[in-house]
Amino acid sequence: MFDAIDRIAHTQVRSIDLDTIYRPAEGWTFHARVGYTDAEGATDLQPFWETSAATGVSYDLSGGLPKVSFSNINPTTADDEMELGWASANTTANDDSEFYTFVDGEKFVDAGPFTSVKFGLKYTDHDRDVDQTYGQRRALLSWTAPGPTACNGHICTLADVAGGLTPSDYLKGIKGPGVLSSYLTADKNKIEAIYAGLGAPTQWNSAIGATQTGGCVGLLNCDHFGPLESFTFNEKTFGGYLLGQLKGDNWRGNVGVRVVQTKVETSAWKVGVPTGTAGAVNNPFGLIAPVDASQEYTDILPSANFAFDLSDDLVLRLAAGRTLSRPDYAQMAAFTSLTESLLTGSGGNPNLDPYRANQYDATLEWYFAPQSILAVSLFYKDISTYIVQGAFVERQPLQLNDPTDARITDPANQCVLTGTNLYTCNYRIGRPINVAGGENKGFEVNFQMPIWNGFGVLANYTYSDASSASGVPVPSNSKNILNVSGYYENDRFSARLSYNYRSKFFVDYDAERGFRQLWSDSIASLDASASVNLTENISLTLDAINLTDEKLTEKYDNDPNRPARIYKNGRMVFGGVRFKF
Repeated sequence: MFDAIDRIAHTQVRSIDLDTIYRPAEGWTFHARVGYTDAEGATDLQPFWETSAATGVSYDLSGGLPKVSFSNINPTTADDEMELGWASANTTANDDSEFYTFVDGEKFVDAGPFTSVKFGLKYTDHDRDVDQTYGQRRALLSWTAPGPTACNGHICTLADVAGGLTPSDYLKGIKGPGVLSSYLTADKNKIEAIYAGLGAPTQWNSAIGATQTGGCVGLLNCDHFGPLESFTFNEKTFGGYLLGQLKGDNWRGNVGVRVVQTKVETSAWKVGVPTGTAGAVNNPFGLIAPVDASQEYTDILPSANFAFDLSDDLVLRLAAGRTLSRPDYAQMAAFTSLTESLLTGSGGNPNLDPYRANQYDATLEWYFAPQSILAVSLFYKDISTYIVQGAFVERQPLQLNDPTDARITDPANQCVLTGTNLYTCNYRIGRPINVAGGENKGFEVNFQMPIWNGFGVLANYTYSDASSASGVPVPSNSKNILNVSGYYENDRFSARLSYNYRSKFFVDYDAERGFRQLWSDSIASLDASASVNLTENISLTLDAINLTDEKLTEKYDNDPNRPARIYKNGRMVFGGVRFKF
């Protein structure tokens, strides 16, 4: 099977902020800001061309590289053999927007150790809307009435969109003997031309009992709402804080508390609801209706931070506090994305709890020379929960024209015919879930020192030992993280060369592959940046990422002989101009 996906997309970002500082009287300061930001992203059209041919296959994963060979087809010449099995032209509209405002105040006081009292309120209102449209193009498929002659009088194959072989340097730095690196590709311009030849699609009539017309008869050339990936999400937060600044002989600090309320509302769509369900509308998958979910919680988050001057060049810092970190918006949205060929999928979970942690830090800082520091920190975090992918069996739709397909005939899938070429089957769906928390303890070392005449060095090392009470590997935790940078700077020019390293880490459970553990190998990169000030208001910037062209490797079960994904993203260079007014 060979999937060719042509994605035509655009993005647009807008933001506006109003900021003010007000001092109504001596000893009082207020700072207020109100702002709005919006990000629009859309896949305007995604022509999809999936071809396949029957063949035997052999593979070898030893050595960390997938070595594959086919017994009945030659990937470099297989064009007519690769018959079109599915064609679609979906569109997706994403819109994120957020309104926020906050007011901070400070009153300077002379009350024993207290030097000032800070206080404030903050409000945020974030919306995410995702609308998916499925572009059914069954007029191109061999099992429909026009399909056998859809491509110049014959069945559509890879030959109709062939675009030549993969480039000679494809998979350079990754491939080895036996790795499939040369095969026939598809030309996106040819795919787009075939789709354009179908003419404008008909829009599906979602009224219950409606008779479809034009291209929506038989879904030959029809656009309809995609209920599974479409959702709305709203998160509102309202919080306030009170903080007292303290100071004494050779010490200073603050103690405070923050209270924050979070409200989450999300709406998605359920497929195959009974007749009469409130809000139900017509869809090619059957009747669909919105399903709403909400969650609300309030957290009290105290904190304390103190610094003690042990000598002129030695400072001890102690900190303790309770923190809150909410899941990503996509994790909390109740959408579902299906992989029909495997009867698997993934989606969100609106009932997720946030991360909460009680954390403690102790840092000893030695300022051994001007602009120089050596600091050693110890940290401990008691974490309430971790979030990983959980496994669920859900009834979801499957569009298929062959009733003898193994997915239909396998009794474990419990597929039931619910319409023309439409089944409801058991899918194995991955959704994020909360599991028991645990602890994370370790230490960090920071070093900074100018060397000579504008040259200097910075270094940071972190050791992080994380564990969970449930025994689940802790996601995204590398035991060892190292950053080393050399720099040069003066009033006009600055440059930095940085080496970054993190050891292997657990990514998550792979919902598409039997929920096996997915691990990332260690990651290293060499990056550089430079800037020059042309005037007081204009500067040029240059950033280079991954200068050594490193690859990223993910593997199953932390086993190098079970490769999952190998990425080679290449070197990236960005240039820019900055203006200050």
